[in-house]
Amino acid sequence: MKKVLEVSSKILEAMKNINEEQLLALIHEDGEFVHMSRTLSRDAEIQVILNKDIAYKTVDFSESTVKQIESTFIVVTEVYTPSGDSFKLSSLAFTKRV
Repeated sequence: MKKVLEVSSKILEAMKNINEEQLLALIHEDGEFVHMSRTLSRDAEIQVILNKDIAYKTVDFSESTVKQIESTFIVVTEVYTPSGDSFKLSSLAFTKRV
């Protein structure tokens, strides 16, 4: 489960630093990003980041809990699937869990 949190952290850092290569490597090619107004594919989300339409900044976590359901791992609003000896982001929903 530690690996999932490491991948999550790397993705957020790559978003903040606009690192296309790392995002392509860490996000599943069929991954989806669910925003309040639309759902984007991995490539569309990366274009939004590259165009600076969304600026990701530092995120402070109050809790980092990983929930495992068979081979799927959930980190609050992020869903990861196994990929080789690591994990790839499958879905990220921009929402607030209450």
